[in-house]
Amino acid sequence: NQKYLSNYFSALVSSGNQNNEQALDYFNSSKFLIQKHDNFLKEYVYSLVLDGQIKKAIKQVKHSQNQDFFEARLLLALESFNKKNYKKTEKRLNNLESFKDDGTYEFLIYKIFQSYNNLFLNNKVENIGENFGKLNLITKAFQNCYLNSNKTRTYFLNIINSEQGDYSRYLFFYLGNLIENKEYEIVNEISQSINVHNSSLLISQAKNWIEQKKLKKFDKYFSCKNEKDILAEFFFLISNLFSSEDNFEQSNFYLNLSIYLNPKFYFNLSLLAENYYNNENLDLSKKILNTFNKNDEIYEWYKTKKIAQILNKQEKKDLSLKYIEEKFKNIKNPSIKILYDLANIYKNFKKYNKAIDYYSI
Repeated sequence: NQKYLSNYFSALVSSGNQNNEQALDYFNSSKFLIQKHDNFLKEYVYSLVLDGQIKKAIKQVKHSQNQDFFEARLLLALESFNKKNYKKTEKRLNNLESFKDDGTYEFLIYKIFQSYNNLFLNNKVENIGENFGKLNLITKAFQNCYLNSNKTRTYFLNIINSEQGDYSRYLFFYLGNLIENKEYEIVNEISQSINVHNSSLLISQAKNWIEQKKLKKFDKYFSCKNEKDILAEFFFLISNLFSSEDNFEQSNFYLNLSIYLNPKFYFNLSLLAENYYNNENLDLSKKILNTFNKNDEIYEWYKTKKIAQILNKQEKKDLSLKYIEEKFKNIKNPSIKILYDLANIYKNFKKYNKAIDYYSI
């Protein structure tokens, strides 16, 4: 039928152009092909996940006779895991094993997912049996953290202090573990050592909470005792790996799986916003950025700077600076970090007198 063929082709083109909403409209208009064309389900499911419709993607896989691709099996395993049915997850992971030779990431995802599921089934750390470098260390850190083992501190410190890359992100989870164990003195010592001028958003936000004595914020967003939180962090790591290779679509796929497991940890959406920005999808980047709110000052300021950057990229230079200035007025007690950033922004816009004023402050 030409109508279905035309809509399916349009869906693929829209998907390739990052117009995911339009792609889904075309997929839905050609769903007759779902039992006729083997690749239809894979493309459709992929678009649903990219749009954040994970439950609908799982439903489509379950109702289809064609589940013979990695993403379909992974979604089924995630569904049972999300329901804390670890026995069923184990069976579904066994079905996933047949795809482990499809590529490096498929093998890695299968092994680490299996490792975490075994932990939650048997309540003990098992040897992964593969050399995944720092990923082995990260996995052991979270697994020991889950069991509240006395080895947790050693594993996290080995990751954080590694000279083989930037693993400062894991300081956030280490701080969360210390707070759970009421080791507040160590938390304050670490906070004082954090330099916000060269720290990531997440670590800067952590320091901000500690200084404002909002320690309950850590457990609100992530807990080592929560199985879904831990697996969500693993999928964020996979997303980050794809993003570092400029494979933004794959990165967004796994990032949405991470958000499905732990929607509370909305800070990870900053990677989604960056992916869209780097892939020239500025409107979607701006849409994601608007999820950040003033309750978390560091991310609110990040949103302001990034939207201004988008406006600048859209050749709205005057509007870009005006946007930042208006948002800055609403900040009651701007931190030194924000004042320093504003000085840099004025300098970049060649407003040198204003830059000097804020550098002086």
